[in-house]
Amino acid sequence: MSALKSEETHGYTKIASYPKYQAYLIARKERPVLTKNYFLDKRIALLNYPTSRSGHIIPVQIFTELGLSLEKLDIVYARSHKEMRTLLYSGDVDIISSYWQAEDEALFSTNYRVPISSPVSGSSWYIKLTNRNDDLLCASQSMLLQLSTGQSQNYYKSLNLIPFAHCNVEKTIRS
Repeated sequence: MSALKSEETHGYTKIASYPKYQAYLIARKERPVLTKNYFLDKRIALLNYPTSRSGHIIPVQIFTELGLSLEKLDIVYARSHKEMRTLLYSGDVDIISSYWQAEDEALFSTNYRVPISSPVSGSSWYIKLTNRNDDLLCASQSMLLQLSTGQSQNYYKSLNLIPFAHCNVEKTIRS
């Protein structure tokens, strides 16, 4: 949305977003090293979603910058960040690319993680209003907030609503 300047050129309005987060390479037995030779003998789990920034896009960029082709790496594709953590914990892979969560501290050493990017912007929601439809905007925020509060992971509960003077969504839902 930012690259295309969609807010200005196409009339999209940002209504909510998740906070920024850090992407990491996380290993089970050692601190990962961001060198070409280091990755050649490692089994690496990536997310099987090419749109995932922390689980796919950023690590693939790192490998490309290091001159590594994906075909030369031993990559295991997982369906979720949770599945990648399970593969790492069981020793089926040596490294995963993911975000760090509080629950990880019980399973993995913070010394065996390496940040691989600047903080990643969280997902955002936009709405395109051809007319000033304040009821639709407020109802959309209300629905997003309800879905957010029903999530099990704290990160997904931390939805930030963009304040609009005519919407009183946050006070209504969270009180």
